[in-house]
Amino acid sequence: MLPLSEVSIDTYRTDPESVMLLYQHLDGCSSCRDFKPVVESMEPIFPEIEFRELKISNLQELPFFAPPAMPSLILFVGGYRVQEHHGAVGSRGQ
Repeated sequence: MLPLSEVSIDTYRTDPESVMLLYQHLDGCSSCRDFKPVVESMEPIFPEIEFRELKISNLQELPFFAPPAMPSLILFVGGYRVQEHHGAVGSRGQ
């Protein structure tokens, strides 16, 4: 899972076929750390999706698409935010 800077999100708007799942997590958050392997395990299952991560280290410098809870998953299709999930899940099966 490669990092994504807030600025480079615009590059996904140029390709209407692009599909990206963005994993946002807070530096030092234990729930975020525990959930990251779940997200990473999805990469080989969905090769058509580009997996990216955005580590937030300072709550005063949140990105413009900051979630209401961490960790979060945001699905972008053609550069547009189409689906979101916030907070950690209880098991890998969810």
